[in-house]
Amino acid sequence: MSFHDATPLRHDPEALRARLREDGYLFFPGLIDPGRVQAVRADVTAVLAKHGWLAEGTDPMDARPAAKVRTFGEDDWWAGYSGILSQESFNRLAHEPALFGVMRSILGDDTMAQPMKIARVTWPRSDYPTPPHQDFFFVRGTTDVLTSWVPLGDCPVELGGLKVLPGSHVEGLRAVEAAAGAGGITAQVDPGDPRWIGPIDYRAGDVLLFHSLTVHTAPSNEGDRLRLSADFRFQSAADPVVAGALYPHGCGEGVPPWWALSSGWESTEWIDVPYPVRLAPSRIDPDAVPTSRLLEGAHL
Repeated sequence: MSFHDATPLRHDPEALRARLREDGYLFFPGLIDPGRVQAVRADVTAVLAKHGWLAEGTDPMDARPAAKVRTFGEDDWWAGYSGILSQESFNRLAHEPALFGVMRSILGDDTMAQPMKIARVTWPRSDYPTPPHQDFFFVRGTTDVLTSWVPLGDCPVELGGLKVLPGSHVEGLRAVEAAAGAGGITAQVDPGDPRWIGPIDYRAGDVLLFHSLTVHTAPSNEGDRLRLSADFRFQSAADPVVAGALYPHGCGEGVPPWWALSSGWESTEWIDVPYPVRLAPSRIDPDAVPTSRLLEGAHL
């Protein structure tokens, strides 16, 4: 199976919502100007080179990794990761008009990008997958959060791009257990389910977006370059949001606050949110998961 191309629906909000209700995801090849994505990649790889994450003597844009593997949360991770999050271009990418316009078409005129942006840097052959999960386990405030997965450059199959499980968004919140890899948890799911789609040969500018209840995963990187991608999340400003989504990813662990990361930026609008913000409790009650306006009427 391959992804349905949602490009023909891009300027039809009702059709976009209908497709999202049906599949749980929307795929837009080349939605963002590839030049804009490559510019962000240049900024990110320059940071990686500065912190010794790339092989010496190689072109940073190739993202050839140094021998030492860096893993999220370890002591040698935070300086390089903070450097990525301090790049204004990386945070601004979530506000690219084509991407933000699609999100506004689906979510409404009060759409906001959550300030927390997540960079993914995955080493080859590190056996560090992203286990199958639903983002609602992490976002919590409202089920109607849409995540956009954006590869920061071409991402061929061997690098292990994202996979999604169409239809899983209407099957309820799944139980989870601890697991190795990004996020640290895995949802109960059949890896042999024939509905799985991906990974494919993604190109710079492609965007894969999905609902917070859609199960998705990414295999280990089996290539010879770093897999670089971004997760940007969007919701209606009228819906509640957990406090953690307002801070930098990893803040309190090893990443400094926004005032430090944004020093020298031309604008902080990329991390600003409308006020007052409705804060939501951070715990999940499986029996009280908020209903979804976006999925109302979806086939169960």
